[in-house]
Amino acid sequence: MTRVVVIHRVADVDRWRAAFDAAADLRAAGGELDFEVLHADDDPHLVVHLARWTTIAEARAFFESPEVVAIRKSAGAEPPTFLYLVAVPLAASSDPGDRDEGLSFNGPPDAAAPINK
Repeated sequence: MTRVVVIHRVADVDRWRAAFDAAADLRAAGGELDFEVLHADDDPHLVVHLARWTTIAEARAFFESPEVVAIRKSAGAEPPTFLYLVAVPLAASSDPGDRDEGLSFNGPPDAAAPINK
C-alpha cells in the first residue's frame, strides 16, 4: 500500500481548493486512487493532502512534474513537503486470512485487546 502525504501552506484556501478540485482527473490519471484533504486545527492555511497511490514511482512522477509544480504555484501554494510512505507488513501468520496489508489502529489501546490484528 502506497500513501503520500503532501503538506503545504496556501495563501488563499478557496483558490487552492478550486485548483486542487480542477486537477482531480489529472491526479486520477497519474495514479491517485483516493484522497483526503485536511488542515491544521489552528491554521486553515496549512493544508494536508493524504492520498493513496498505485505506486511511489507514479506519485513522485506526478507531484514533481512541471505541470503540477505550475498548478501549485498558480494556486498560491508554497513548495510542499512530501512523505512517500509504504505500509509496514504485519508479521507472517500461519493463517493467510490473518494477514493484513498494513498496520491497523482502531482507537485507543484496550488492555484486553491487541492493538493490531
